[in-house]
Amino acid sequence: MPRKKLDRGVVNVRTARDTPDLLKEKAKERGFIYDGEGATGLFLDAIAHDEYELIPKETWNKCLTLMREIQYNNNRGDKE
Repeated sequence: MPRKKLDRGVVNVRTARDTPDLLKEKAKERGFIYDGEGATGLFLDAIAHDEYELIPKETWNKCLTLMREIQYNNNRGDKE
């Protein structure tokens, strides 16, 4: 049975050879799945429509450090 035709745009981009597979993997990890595989198009749609936010890794690491410090300080306060 042929795949259902969707009303979708097509974007052709030049990337590193492993990028398409990496994007498909990241899409699947984040729940963007079509036909059992990572749905790169749905993932990109979500990013483009501000439904999914990308932040630089450095910023994410700073947020994690801050959250850990807050948790540590909260736990210290519980013991005092």
